[in-house]
Amino acid sequence: MWSVDKHFGDFVCKFEKYPTVDELLVYSYNRVTLSKQAKKTLPVEAALMAAEGIQRYACVTATIKPSTFKDRYKATVDVQERQRMEALSPKPRKSLWVVLTSRQ
Repeated sequence: MWSVDKHFGDFVCKFEKYPTVDELLVYSYNRVTLSKQAKKTLPVEAALMAAEGIQRYACVTATIKPSTFKDRYKATVDVQERQRMEALSPKPRKSLWVVLTSRQ
């Protein structure tokens, strides 16, 4: 399964800039087709999914620098590490989306 959010975050980490829809599609296509995954194509609605994914991150891209996004993304990408961080936090558990959009 193709994850727009994962490829968005990986793109920002690699290039330290936010992708356009076309950049995200090319990056994702290259990652999927060059990987060892059995599926070698993107979904039929990949362009729509990429556009919606970028739209979901609009408030993040408007307020947070790519370098800050990269640091936060890397800190929370590992599920076990994220759960450990959430368990140590005195606040209620938050999703990655809330973590990325709430800090400045």
